[in-house]
Amino acid sequence: LFSVVVLVIALIVLSSFLSMFTSSMMQLWYLRNEERRQFWLLRRYLKDANVSKPIARKVEKYVEHVYSKRQRNLQENQVQLLSYLSDPLQDELKHESFAGLLSIHPLFPHISERSKTFVRACAARLCAPDDVL
Repeated sequence: LFSVVVLVIALIVLSSFLSMFTSSMMQLWYLRNEERRQFWLLRRYLKDANVSKPIARKVEKYVEHVYSKRQRNLQENQVQLLSYLSDPLQDELKHESFAGLLSIHPLFPHISERSKTFVRACAARLCAPDDVL
């Protein structure tokens, strides 16, 4: 009796694991299939529009490059929880995320240090009561 119970439990665990694995594989397949479909539609459009092969190839290469870059880099609009932040906190987050790019030029670090005090003073007055600074 004990062996039968263990066997039934093992079958249930195995089937649930297999179900989760199959579901994950189907989701990956669907995402990859949709990507292929979009690139196929692009090629079809270029062909239907009688775009020359050199220009069509340039367009395809560019779209592939931009698509792969966007897949690697997470965009702000893809994170829904960021919409819960107050406006001053969103501004501070944007400032922090772009500060590294702007600091390459010698003018921007100087402006950033001078304006940070002003921006923080304004933010202190505009924050919601539960915001953490």
